[in-house]
Parts: sequence; structure tokens; C-alpha cells
Amino acid sequence: GKEGTAVTFRDPRTDRLIRIDQRPDPGLDPYEDWIRQERTVAGRTAGYDLIRIARVIYRGWPSADWEYRAGRNSDPVHVLVRGVVPAGTRAYAIHWSTSDSRWTADRKYFDTVVGTFSPAR
Repeated sequence: GKEGTAVTFRDPRTDRLIRIDQRPDPGLDPYEDWIRQERTVAGRTAGYDLIRIARVIYRGWPSADWEYRAGRNSDPVHVLVRGVVPAGTRAYAIHWSTSDSRWTADRKYFDTVVGTFSPAR
């Protein structure tokens, strides 16, 4: 469903989720943006466990991935958010999450989304 600037696709049978959020006021460096946000998210997210924040090569656009686990149960949620700035006037966060136990099997869904993503013009 659509909420504000985000569109969310949720699998009703599992905890898989894709959210694409658009921001009109991007910083030009998604890596620095994730570094700034990480402490706040860590402080408000139960069981937060940072895996990595890293610059990534993605279509020649400034891009960075933020990957972490969250939750205190035996199968935490595994999250990957790709920040991308395809134009100086818009930034996007492509948010993928699934249970940690399904991460490897479900990774193809994230790969499909980022492989077919087309920013607004």
C-alpha cells in the first residue's frame, strides 16, 4: 500500500516486505546519510545488530547499503536498505526485509527489485 512517499509490498503469508520510499531532499551521499541515521535506528530498534553500511556500485548512481538484523526472538528480521540518489533532486530507499532464516533463499526478491527499479522522472 501507499503511505506518504512510500509504497510497501508485503507478503501476507510470510514476513517478507519491500518498501520503496522517495525523498525530495536528498543528501548527495547515501553512505553518509546511513551513517547519520544508524545511531537513531539502533537506539529505537529492539535487538538491533549492525551487519554493514557500505558504498555499493549501482547503475552509476551514488548508492549505499545498510544491512542489519533486529528482534529478540530466535529468528530475527534481516533488513537491507539500499539508498540511491539517481538525481540531485530525489533520493530513494529500497527497503527489503525477511526472516533471517529465509535470507539466502529470499535474496532473489531484493535482487529483482533493484534490477528493475526505475526512478520517477
